[in-house]
Amino acid sequence: MAAALILAGLLVLFGIGLFWRERIVARSLAATPEEDAEFLRRRTSRRLRIAIVICLLGLLMAVGGWATPRERPLVFLSAWLGALVATLWLLWLAAADLFSVRLHWSERRRQNQADIAQAKSQLKAFHKSPEEQTTFRGGL
Repeated sequence: MAAALILAGLLVLFGIGLFWRERIVARSLAATPEEDAEFLRRRTSRRLRIAIVICLLGLLMAVGGWATPRERPLVFLSAWLGALVATLWLLWLAAADLFSVRLHWSERRRQNQADIAQAKSQLKAFHKSPEEQTTFRGGL
């Protein structure tokens, strides 16, 4: 019971810290490039939701650790079932955030590689190699 209360307190503190950090990140989004701003706003929103669920999980664990199955069986069962649901929800949110970030940055990498290839082809067209240049060998 004491271990659940200690872990619950740590989860609530971690969730509050994560929430605070993401609020700071949200305020600094004005300085981001336009092509990434919308993605970063959605990412911050997802991570704020994750922080809230972590706090909720900590609170449910605290209630489950406080309630005893003999004295308050309904509260005990409800708290631990709620903690299980919150844990599954947290896993879903974290996986969605992971895949969203991975998809966004792989798409940005592909776009950057295409831009680099296009710039290289423009440079090649602009500046011919020495073999391709015709030389003047003749006189008057």
